[in-house]
Amino acid sequence: RPLSARQWQIGQAVEIQWQDQWYAGTILEKRGTEYYVHYQGYDDSWNEWVATERLRSPDDSDPAPASDTSDTNTDPNPTATKDIAALVKALESKHNVEINYQRKVADVWQKSSYQLPADSAQLRRYLIMLQREMAKYPYGYFQKSKCGSFVLVTGYRFDNHERAAMPDPYSGHLFYSIDGAYGDDSDEYLVHVFHHELNHCTEYAIWQDQYYKWTAWAALNPAGFQYGKGGLAAYSESEDQYSLVHPKPGFVNRYATSGQEEDRSEIIAVLLTDSQHARLHEICRQDNYLRRKVRKLAGLLHQFAGRSFIDQETHSACFAN
Repeated sequence: RPLSARQWQIGQAVEIQWQDQWYAGTILEKRGTEYYVHYQGYDDSWNEWVATERLRSPDDSDPAPASDTSDTNTDPNPTATKDIAALVKALESKHNVEINYQRKVADVWQKSSYQLPADSAQLRRYLIMLQREMAKYPYGYFQKSKCGSFVLVTGYRFDNHERAAMPDPYSGHLFYSIDGAYGDDSDEYLVHVFHHELNHCTEYAIWQDQYYKWTAWAALNPAGFQYGKGGLAAYSESEDQYSLVHPKPGFVNRYATSGQEEDRSEIIAVLLTDSQHARLHEICRQDNYLRRKVRKLAGLLHQFAGRSFIDQETHSACFAN
């Protein structure tokens, strides 16, 4: 039934429409035809002024207006939706980023295909991971890295090839598949991918080139070493590319040997993925080439960020001369 002309009283229990869902709440103040409301079970940061049309009685069972969800997504569980929105709001405010999980965004190449997250538990798990991992970077780092917009998706494919993520610093987006790729959605894998792909954006911000050939970096490798044909070519290799097998002096895994940009991104990912520290330190203790690379990369990123954020005490085995 229409409620637009209804008068609500301060202190009255109501239901409030928010993003096509209804939430229990209370009227706190009145201003003309608007009402200041509090959402039951949520802190005061969610209080807001709403028009009469967004209010109804708890006894009113009329459904919320239907919406076209072909390129948007809403979770059927209102409480889960609100909890996720609160997590997103906190991350966006703390880190000055945009986190998009409800509408589709195109990459600059127009080659991305994916679905929007439909599993609220899976999305919440990923957001909690982001909360922990983003806190490892200084404020402003993500905007400075030219990827201040995180697009959270599932089933991500680029040019019809399965991928766990794709950096697009040209449009400022970083696409992350919250369900991982190749059957791996473990926390360790998702964390590693998060830091690895972010570093590609950082390198673009530093050099305006995601594939920059840094002469000083090449000089840190053993004499005669030549990188492969890049990360894309490595996807077609039959050997395990990602396990920390230390295939050659100076390299944490085979994927790192595919290109300078992948080498550096693998190192920063392992440095920032807590569950991989023990193996990294084991390699560093026996590999002076890798230790020199760690020091070089940390210096570059600390200069870019304006302060140190890779803990040298934690990684003392890798910073030793």
